[in-house]
Amino acid sequence: MTSIKTRSFIAILALVTIASSPALSSAAERTTVNESATSTVFGSAAQTGRITGASGDTPALIKGYIYDIESGEPLPYTNVYLAGTNIGTISLGDGQYYLTGLRPGTYTVKASYISYAVASRVVTVAAGEIHDLDFRLEVQALTTIE
Repeated sequence: MTSIKTRSFIAILALVTIASSPALSSAAERTTVNESATSTVFGSAAQTGRITGASGDTPALIKGYIYDIESGEPLPYTNVYLAGTNIGTISLGDGQYYLTGLRPGTYTVKASYISYAVASRVVTVAAGEIHDLDFRLEVQALTTIE
């Protein structure tokens, strides 16, 4: 069994190796997906819309922003999930979300936020694809039983 320190060192070493690759030498070719300590480097994905990898089963990524349809303001902490699966996330403070590690296929992506109608979109992703999908949620009146 590997210790946490060893696994962390291996993960950091892998990121350093990827980041220093000649194929990723220019700053324009590097795209950092999020600002967390575990950000992922996708290389030339910004130009091609695909994540490059050694195997044909490279995971896909669905990302985007959640907005209020009336004000255009981002909706932080919105639930975003794939219907019929246990895969989901929440949007960040700026309304941005990431669904990572997806197998190629067709998914129903849903976005839900309290007092807003649930939005749903069907998306098909290929291996290594980065798919941009924004949602604009509409306020839904809540009714009470009196």
